[in-house]
Amino acid sequence: FCRTMSLDAPVSDVGGTVSLVGARVGGVVEFGGARIAKDLNLQNAEVGEDFDVSSPKPDEPRSVIGGDVNLTGVRVEGVTTFSGAEVGGRLWAVRATYDDGVYLGSGGAARSNGSDAERPTVILGGVDLSHARVNARLSLAGLMTEGDLNLHGAYVDGDLGGNGTRVHTTRLGAVTADGLRVIGRFDLSGVELVCPAGRPCLDLSFAEVQGDCALPGGTDGRHLRLYHARLGEVRFHDGLGSAVVAEGLAFRRLTVPADDFCRFLENTDPFQKGTYETVERYLRDRGEDDQADLVFREMRRRDRRQDLPEPLARFDVWLFDRDRRHRIDLAGRRAGARKCPGGQPGRPGRVKQVLLWAWGLFLDVSTGCGTRSYRLGAYLVLSLILMWLVFLNPQSVRRDVHPTAVEMALVPVLSEKDTHPPEAEKEWGVSEAGFTALRTVIPLMGDLPHGEWQPSTEVVAVGGTSLGIKYETLAGLVHALSYIVLPLFLASVTGLLKKRGEQ
Repeated sequence: FCRTMSLDAPVSDVGGTVSLVGARVGGVVEFGGARIAKDLNLQNAEVGEDFDVSSPKPDEPRSVIGGDVNLTGVRVEGVTTFSGAEVGGRLWAVRATYDDGVYLGSGGAARSNGSDAERPTVILGGVDLSHARVNARLSLAGLMTEGDLNLHGAYVDGDLGGNGTRVHTTRLGAVTADGLRVIGRFDLSGVELVCPAGRPCLDLSFAEVQGDCALPGGTDGRHLRLYHARLGEVRFHDGLGSAVVAEGLAFRRLTVPADDFCRFLENTDPFQKGTYETVERYLRDRGEDDQADLVFREMRRRDRRQDLPEPLARFDVWLFDRDRRHRIDLAGRRAGARKCPGGQPGRPGRVKQVLLWAWGLFLDVSTGCGTRSYRLGAYLVLSLILMWLVFLNPQSVRRDVHPTAVEMALVPVLSEKDTHPPEAEKEWGVSEAGFTALRTVIPLMGDLPHGEWQPSTEVVAVGGTSLGIKYETLAGLVHALSYIVLPLFLASVTGLLKKRGEQ
């Protein structure tokens, strides 16, 4: 024991370093209230019960360690607690084993039921728990450190929590947790992360969390790495201003603010189609096809905007902002743009890029990239109705008969006579106009009845006003456009224009 029990008792004061390297202690190791000027070294030690450096109450002398705490390779069979302690250096616990939980913050094991300690835990140099094994809970609640938290390759057979207490905020440097495995919950939703420039604030690359995973969203400038992480229910509790590396991310459930999955995906950097497809598939599995279709369209739009000239990119963004419920500046939408492998394209490459963009834009407007087939269907129906109304006028058609030479010799007036407009009451009616409209709008319908009637060369007039276009010209334009629209409609309906999330 090296504990001072009250303010009246003499303080345990060590002017140098306390070294218990390789020690074997069958009972409790306590340094509560002790003052150690330099390092506390228990490297490769074994402790049969608790390891306690806590002094959370104001009426107790504070545990102060001026240098580093070295717990590398240590094994503690009881609870490890640093509640209320102050460490001037770094806490090293590489490849350490803790059988009954680690409490680095202001809430120790005895206070883990929800009450708060009155004194924060301060570890100025950061914490290194890389490759450590914690066979119970790892609590960071109320921990304040200016250094980073290293959880690389660590294993936690319980919950890992960092929510601040009612008295103290949890403040950490950059959290490196690549390869971390947590059997329970992972909760850093209330943590204040102090991120150095150029480094991820939270790195969960290749991490595995079997329980819920509550993450900080943050504001602009943060960088979260979820590269190939396998998480349970992922929840972002605040804003989504962070850049998120989400390539290969797998999750059981995803919860984002306001259920705005597109906003989350826009913040992924670099842009990866696979990330969008994962979210799309997740939404389809939940029966949210409208949201999934929106995610698919946003993926196609972001893909075609990569390295696009600025005016075209701005036009593209403006054109489809109404497909969303909020607006985001162009810089935010293009933050994750992939760069061309060979640098900026030359003039031929730029022309090809613009042509591909124009084709993608046409598909987006006409079919919603394959998710809005009804647009082309509505066009075909409206075109059919319009042409039917146009062809109700007997002057809009003429009989198209091509007599043979023998017939023309026998009846010289046959060709001239049969090209006249029909007599409205005898030869022309609603059905004749309908079949003519159907042949005009739908290609390859030449075998329908009344096929001898074709659009005339008369000028289209509505209410006595000439439109300056002939019936045959109008019908030709509609017919030619149908050769583009009908195949697109069939391709959209059959799913050829899109890669659905369920495929």
